[in-house]
Amino acid sequence: MDLLLSLWRVNFRAHHSNLKISLLTGFVMFAQNLMFFMMWIVFFGAIRQVKGWQLTDVGLMLGIITAAAGCAMFVADGVRTIGYKIADGSIDAFLVRPCHALPALLLSRSQASGLGDILSGPFYWFVFGGAQLSDLPFLILLTLLAACIFLAALVVFYSLPFWISRSSRFPDQLFEVLIIASTIPQHVQPWGVKAVLFTIIPAGFISLLPASLAHHFDPLGFAALIGAAGVYALIALAVFNAGVRRYITAES
Repeated sequence: MDLLLSLWRVNFRAHHSNLKISLLTGFVMFAQNLMFFMMWIVFFGAIRQVKGWQLTDVGLMLGIITAAAGCAMFVADGVRTIGYKIADGSIDAFLVRPCHALPALLLSRSQASGLGDILSGPFYWFVFGGAQLSDLPFLILLTLLAACIFLAALVVFYSLPFWISRSSRFPDQLFEVLIIASTIPQHVQPWGVKAVLFTIIPAGFISLLPASLAHHFDPLGFAALIGAAGVYALIALAVFNAGVRRYITAES
């Protein structure tokens, strides 16, 4: 834990030495998120509900996904550099260290715009989602679980260049697909699409299930979310470790 905290402090100082610029970047992202939500306000102004979902449900959902993605990008945006480090060989500097390479890679970069996403979460919850102050601890817990699944999915995506050469751009495309899939109401999708959104592209566990739990608590659903966070974390670690073994074998 001390090592992780030390890595985070170094990471934060390196990427946010100019605090004013970082705060401005976060504010711009916050404003961008608010402009995006205006689309849903207009939509639900004309159509009151879609299969039982109203503006408050979308507010809870988008609050969770934006805050979850913001946490991942603000704390561990180094995940999006893994593919490029594999391509140019700079990942070697992380692999020769005595500790596991993945934490250092994740904490090697911090995205200031993530701060705006983090702040957007509570704004959505309380202004548009109808949440009460007493709901905040549970919403934070749901967000942290969603952030774990989100980050685990990115580890898998950005580890693909271990197997697919000259594919550093491909994980970025999968990242964009995950964001798009997570920010649309998935309950209206057919079952085939939902199956994909709860497996290969885990958008359902990142936004739909947490939003449903925030709206109406279900013990089985909550257990499923916790289980998904653990399973996807193990999958991400296994995929990364397998990729490292292949990389080392290929290099030798």
